[in-house]
Amino acid sequence: MEKKIKVVFFDAEGTFLHISPSVGEIYARFWRERGYEVSPSEIMKRFIPAFRDKFKHDRVERWTQELCKKGWYQIFEKTFEPLKNAPCFEEVFQKSWEFFATKDCVILAQDFPEILSLLKKQGIKTAVISNWDARLRNILKQLGLGELFDEIFIGCEVGYLKPDLKLFQTALEILKVDPHEALMIGDSLKNDIEPAKTIGMLTYHYQGEPFSEVYRKVFYDLNFDI
Repeated sequence: MEKKIKVVFFDAEGTFLHISPSVGEIYARFWRERGYEVSPSEIMKRFIPAFRDKFKHDRVERWTQELCKKGWYQIFEKTFEPLKNAPCFEEVFQKSWEFFATKDCVILAQDFPEILSLLKKQGIKTAVISNWDARLRNILKQLGLGELFDEIFIGCEVGYLKPDLKLFQTALEILKVDPHEALMIGDSLKNDIEPAKTIGMLTYHYQGEPFSEVYRKVFYDLNFDI
């Protein structure tokens, strides 16, 4: 059976964008600038469960950019609870928030811009489906990627975070494609692959390989068609 692809959706962080240096190292640096020594590894031990509890377990009927920023502040509070009385607490949060809206917080996956351009030349639409927030738009603009995507679907803007099927369904409706004509590429089985499969999309589980290899596997090894 022919698998005709009209649009390729990409997850952002963990797929074509990778936080670098680590979240722990970034936060530690901002605290160090204000005279506080905090271990990056200890930060991560507190950050990961705080993040999971807020964005993976918290039940919100409809997300907004305001709620997302509030959520990130609550994560920051839990992560740095021992420093909550520091006079620079609000300043460090705001500086961190603004830093994660710049290209300096990420590195780009190998071959990704070239593959985006190749897909565009072949008439295939490309789009992002991400649980980042509106800061992602500025990052993509700074990286020179904004114009290469046909659409950018951000959970905090659409109102639903992955793995909510409504985020995927909204993206398909706006781009006017049927699920079987869309391919989802992402690193998370739970947030990217499983929900996309549930509504009938084609999927590719990204595991860190160069995107030239992803392209070869998708359009040659897996026999998907354009």
